[in-house]
Amino acid sequence: MQTAGFSSLNAWFTARRTEILDRIEQELGARHPLLQQSAPPEQLRAMRGRFFDGFLLALRERRSDVLAEPLGVVLLARIQAGLSLEEALSIVGIVRRIFLRPLIQAVTENVEGADTAATFVDEVLDLATTRVAALHAESLARAQAALVHSEDQHRWLWQRLPAMMHSIDAEGRLCMVNDQWLATLGYTAEEVLGRRSSEFLTPESARYAREEVLPAFYRTGRCDNVLYQMICKDGRLLEVMLSAIAERDATGKVVRSQAVLLDVTERQRVERALQESESRYRDLVELSPDGVAVLRKGRILYINRSGARTLGYEDSAALVGREITEFSPAAERDGLRARVAQVEARRGPIKAQGDAFLARDGRVVRVETVGAPVLYEGAPALQIVFRDVTERRHAEEAARRSAMQEEVIRAQEEMLRALSTPLVPLGEGLLLMPLVGTVDRARAEQIRTALLEGVAAHRAAVVILDVTGVPAMDEAVVGAVVGGARAAKLLGAHVLVTGLSAAAAQALVSLGVELGGIVTYANVRDGIAAARRRIERAPIR
Repeated sequence: MQTAGFSSLNAWFTARRTEILDRIEQELGARHPLLQQSAPPEQLRAMRGRFFDGFLLALRERRSDVLAEPLGVVLLARIQAGLSLEEALSIVGIVRRIFLRPLIQAVTENVEGADTAATFVDEVLDLATTRVAALHAESLARAQAALVHSEDQHRWLWQRLPAMMHSIDAEGRLCMVNDQWLATLGYTAEEVLGRRSSEFLTPESARYAREEVLPAFYRTGRCDNVLYQMICKDGRLLEVMLSAIAERDATGKVVRSQAVLLDVTERQRVERALQESESRYRDLVELSPDGVAVLRKGRILYINRSGARTLGYEDSAALVGREITEFSPAAERDGLRARVAQVEARRGPIKAQGDAFLARDGRVVRVETVGAPVLYEGAPALQIVFRDVTERRHAEEAARRSAMQEEVIRAQEEMLRALSTPLVPLGEGLLLMPLVGTVDRARAEQIRTALLEGVAAHRAAVVILDVTGVPAMDEAVVGAVVGGARAAKLLGAHVLVTGLSAAAAQALVSLGVELGGIVTYANVRDGIAAARRRIERAPIR
């Protein structure tokens, strides 16, 4: 384009710069408001100004690529940001219309170079359109290649995931299964694809899927953690937890599902064993003759039947939620509350100790209590076991009183024995043992024992056995006298017998008893006098 002609056209366009830029802003804003919101207003205004200056430069240099290339790149960026190809071409049409209108006016005003410039604008915008379409095609091809690559990667990953996965179509037939699914159940792909997924479920699981799970799945588009039993190729039963989502077509109809299955066979076995163990434990607790209760912050969370009956209740539920201290005597209530709080705080066991509860009817029930920290319903708690020892305590108290009574009786017997076999010292080397009352074999033994102990303790040389108070002389009395005398003689003491009455002497004769050298005297006075004479003649040991 000639320089003089361009100068006229450049001046003509420069004079209308503001008008053209405002028209671009208005028409693009009306047709493509999101484009106007892609940057701050000042930045958009500067971009429109640079585009106008680029147009004049391209017009002067007669180079359509100077304007078409950057315009195509900008539009492609907008396409990649979400603008459709149709919208991008619409923008090109708006730009064409905005620049051609003033050029047509310039032609009518005989502005030099206006007609040539109109042809140039068409060339620029046709080139920009072609460039946008080409760039869009290249971008679309790259996106399609990336999508294919992504799908291949997804398929590869899906196939090799360590979790079991399958996909079923709208008719419930398996259309995809991954390697882990096949390896776990023991099948090949040829043996399962095209078959209904319910064929690999136990009858009970198939009925559950058909009647409950699938209707809800088709309605909501998903199912979570559904427990099924599947049949392996070798006949083994496999327990799985299935979660699935639905893929729908444009009409909203489910066309296929994607499901993940977790093998929970071992977990289910452990859970069943745990439930059975808990059931057995609960049965044992309920059948226990001892009271068992679980407390948290002093409140009863659970109590067995024996515990409820100990407190006077038939229904355990009537005690749940109440404080254990409600059943403690008033004098012991604060101590029990403090002890429970202390044990719960330090999480230590309760050693066996005595407590008291107030039963519903007002009785005081004595118990022995032990306890330990436990987890109850997922939170820390305190379990106590208490045994009613009221009867045992009564028996122990009765036994204690009986023992005390026996001790008193023994003391009384000892006192009676001491009174029944008294030893009276009458001076150095002389003892007197007056016998009173009936003498039996047991008392005869006591007499001998007391006599010997007295001789040894007092170093007696002579002992006087006075039988004045014995009502009848029989074998037991004679045995006590004779046996005691002989034993005393072995210890070096001489025994005298006093108080023999005529009847006693007659009885001895009738019994044919020989006193074996034992000297007798009629009364104690004579015996004492004889004993003293004997002591005076013989030295004291």
